Amino acid sequence: MNSCSLSRISVVLLVLHYIPEALLNLAKLFHFAEKDQVATWLFRVGNAVFIVARFLTVILAVLTFWFGLEPYASQALRYVNLGIFFKAVLLIGICLYLCCRISGLAFVGGLQSYLLFQFAIFQARRLRSKSAPIVAPKSPKKVKKSAKELSDLPEVDQNTRNQALSKKVKQK
Repeated sequence: MNSCSLSRISVVLLVLHYIPEALLNLAKLFHFAEKDQVATWLFRVGNAVFIVARFLTVILAVLTFWFGLEPYASQALRYVNLGIFFKAVLLIGICLYLCCRISGLAFVGGLQSYLLFQFAIFQARRLRSKSAPIVAPKSPKKVKKSAKELSDLPEVDQNTRNQALSKKVKQK
C-alpha cells in the first residue's frame, strides 16, 4: 500500500475532526457577539455534527485498518525467500502486521471514545448547572427594638443605645 492512500485517509479524518470544531467556534463567536438565537442553533448543530463525526471516524478506521489493510498483510514478507523457514517467517510477519493493525485501531477507537466521554461529561455538567435552582444565602435576622422601647428612655440614652447597636452591627 502506498503512502498516498494513507494520506488521503488522514486528510478525510482531519476534515471530519475539524468540521465540528469550526461549527462550535463559529457558535462561540456568535455567542460573544450576543446573537443568541443564531448561537443556540449553531451550538445544537455543532453538537450533533460532533457526535456523528466521532462515529464516522471510528467506522472509517475500522474499514481502513481491518478490511483495507488486510490484503497487504501477506505482501509484507512476500519477497523474502529463506527456504524451509519461509513459512515461519511469513507467519511472524502476518502476526506482527496484524498486531500493528489492531493497535492502530485500538488507538483511534480509544481516542474517539475519550472525546465522546469528555463531551458527555461537559453536556451533563451544563444541564445540571442550568437546572439547579439558585438559593440565596439566608441573612441573620436582626432584632429591632420597637419604637415604644426607645421612646420611653430619655433622649441622651436613646442616642447611646443607637450608637451601641450600630457598633455591634459594624463588628459583625
